[in-house]
Amino acid sequence: MCSNDRAVSACSFCGGRLTPDGTMLASKAATICSGCIKAGCILAQAAETRMRTPCHPRPDAILAELDRHVVGQDRIKRIISVAVYNHYKRIEAYGGCNERHGISKSNILLVGPTGAGKTLIAQTMARFLRVPFAVADATTLTEAGYVGEDVEGILLRLLHSSDFDVDMAQRGIVYIDEIDKISRKQGSTMATRDISGEGVQQALLKILDGTVAVVPCLGGKRFPDADYIHLDTTDILFICGGSFEAATRASSMSTPPGCVGFTRPIAMRARRPMTARELIKHGLIPELVGRLPVVEVLQELTEDELVRIMVEPSSALLWQYSALLGLESACLAISASGLRRIAHRGMLLGIGARGLRAIMEHLLVDAMYEVPIAHGSTDGILLDERVVRAMRGPFMLYPRPI
Repeated sequence: MCSNDRAVSACSFCGGRLTPDGTMLASKAATICSGCIKAGCILAQAAETRMRTPCHPRPDAILAELDRHVVGQDRIKRIISVAVYNHYKRIEAYGGCNERHGISKSNILLVGPTGAGKTLIAQTMARFLRVPFAVADATTLTEAGYVGEDVEGILLRLLHSSDFDVDMAQRGIVYIDEIDKISRKQGSTMATRDISGEGVQQALLKILDGTVAVVPCLGGKRFPDADYIHLDTTDILFICGGSFEAATRASSMSTPPGCVGFTRPIAMRARRPMTARELIKHGLIPELVGRLPVVEVLQELTEDELVRIMVEPSSALLWQYSALLGLESACLAISASGLRRIAHRGMLLGIGARGLRAIMEHLLVDAMYEVPIAHGSTDGILLDERVVRAMRGPFMLYPRPI
């Protein structure tokens, strides 16, 4: 309560005495003067500002975090770490695109096969940097005025991830997947507009370059009377990803010297960098290619890297299934030869790291059915090379009867 009573004589925090014209808040435990209240408000506002504007780490720290979650792609991770560091250093130094210094942002295009880690790299960076992150699928986008999702819907997802904190959203990261699926239709005889190809690319130009976008709070096409939020995209980092299968296949088809017959040396997996001319030939308009200056090609994962993916990352596939079966007091064990055979089968599927989960689900479905029925009487579950080779249920280990 507020008090000018003589019984409340001093502030419990600063020890200041109550003046005739002063005010103190008093409780049964302590009292606080108006000066300490003002000082506390200033400290709280400063702490909130520090939390809203974090000091972003150096490239080596970003790379170390990527190494904890992403296996392989060492060159790509180093380049991405530098690009992201420069982006946020530019924001902290100049508060965005500064005309005097001419420092503009550099959006990123990741090219590579499915399951190579494009989305995981973007998610890991956003989580480590503590900035809002949104993933959008380019295949659902259409030109404004047609059935489908407008490009402003991408920014709405970013606002959702920041709890509609506009200042935080304007420093976030957006990952647009399957960017190659909105390529310009070439050689088509249709007289209709290309509303999901070139039209979408043209709509993306402004938000990639930096503009004040008008974002409907509830999705503009279904709720035309909803409120709108003005969001500046100048400091939003856009990362686009796509497989560009035809272009990457052509870049890796060259046979090295000394290759005879049907042999496929390991060197064939190396993919050379893609040029702007190749991207335009694939169907991206030149204006969009110019707004994605950092273009990097991810390599196909090797068998050794697939083995590492199952055991090394903090959220490795082996630890996920071990934790899941551990809830039923069962232990999962996989031999080294079993891991190698799973990785080999994953290579044959041709879908990168995503194929490993499909194989594990097939191998463990019978065990995950039997373990809950056993009510904790199972000692363990064993996967070895014989089980994986036959693609049958694992060995169930039960306690020896006394």
